[in-house]
Amino acid sequence: MRTLVGATAIAVIGASVGLLAWWRIQESRHLSQPNSVETYGGTNYVFQVLETTVGKLDTGYVVIVYARISNTNSYEVVLNRNWFVLADQDKDYFQPSTTGTQTGLIRLPPNGVVEKEPLSFAVPDDSFAGTIGLQIGRNYWIMIKDEKPFTRRLQSGEFVTFRSRNW
Repeated sequence: MRTLVGATAIAVIGASVGLLAWWRIQESRHLSQPNSVETYGGTNYVFQVLETTVGKLDTGYVVIVYARISNTNSYEVVLNRNWFVLADQDKDYFQPSTTGTQTGLIRLPPNGVVEKEPLSFAVPDDSFAGTIGLQIGRNYWIMIKDEKPFTRRLQSGEFVTFRSRNW
């Protein structure tokens, strides 16, 4: 009898762990799925979110979206960083920061790839109360955070990285 109960418990635990792992892999794939986008000029590129980092600075919060951007054209494509807009559930819109090492233009070489392009956004802490979307081109939006509130209080200088939308 004990053997049967033990085997059943192990089977239930194994199935639960397997289901949880499957769910996390699916969620991660959904965030990082490639999205074909058309620019304002009619050229194409592929945008893929790699990860999202949330951090606290002395001046407030920052959201950094790291993306892989592929040029499917045989000529250089230049993207204006301001075409990428972050929006929270209250419909507050945030333009990317171009301070520091980030320039206003993102240059994609012919048939080339920018492997890990950071898009940084300064946001208030109430932006984390619900969903957060990212505009990745004219009329193209993707969700980078689900509706669950992010309640973790970060210390100044602390950053947390996510590879799924449930943070």
